[in-house]
Amino acid sequence: MKKKNLLVLGIALGMFGGTIQGAAQTVMQENNIHEVASSVREWKVGTIENPELYNLNEIVSYKGKEYKVLQTHENTGAAQWNPEDAKGLFIEVSEETNISFDGKLSVALNKNNRTEVYFSIPRNSTQLNDSYRVEINNKYYFSVNKQVNYYCILSFIGSMNVYGKADRELNEGDIVTLWYLSGPEAKKIQQIKVDSSMLPK
Repeated sequence: MKKKNLLVLGIALGMFGGTIQGAAQTVMQENNIHEVASSVREWKVGTIENPELYNLNEIVSYKGKEYKVLQTHENTGAAQWNPEDAKGLFIEVSEETNISFDGKLSVALNKNNRTEVYFSIPRNSTQLNDSYRVEINNKYYFSVNKQVNYYCILSFIGSMNVYGKADRELNEGDIVTLWYLSGPEAKKIQQIKVDSSMLPK
């Protein structure tokens, strides 16, 4: 993986409390569209000599719970930058948000008899400038963001909506998840399990 502009986040360690030996670094990546393995590994502290790299969207296990990595980073000895305490770096996979949102996610057959994943948000929504990320089985699929649409697979500004859509081969049981990102926080707000009615006959 190509790394760019390593930023030392030691200044922010106080927000998590305690004295932390070593440092945690956020790896700013050349391209934030990438897929990671869906296997789950145990979270552990690294060292300066052997840092632990945690990739964006990777799922890790900590104290019996699964967490998703929100920012690619290296742990070089920061014991308290764990998934339970470092809310800016991890989010519990099972966590649901109670925020209201204007967008809509759907999974259905399109006119070409392919399974289409579609997300739209009204053009006059106050949440229009936030980012929405769609994933399939914990892997990035596409994003919708009016201001940062250079990393979308497909997005348009229509007369009524800003939307993104794409079709691909899906299997029964696949999980399609919508994430809402505002500032440093990400919230899982909608999840759809693919069933036979959503697949080509």
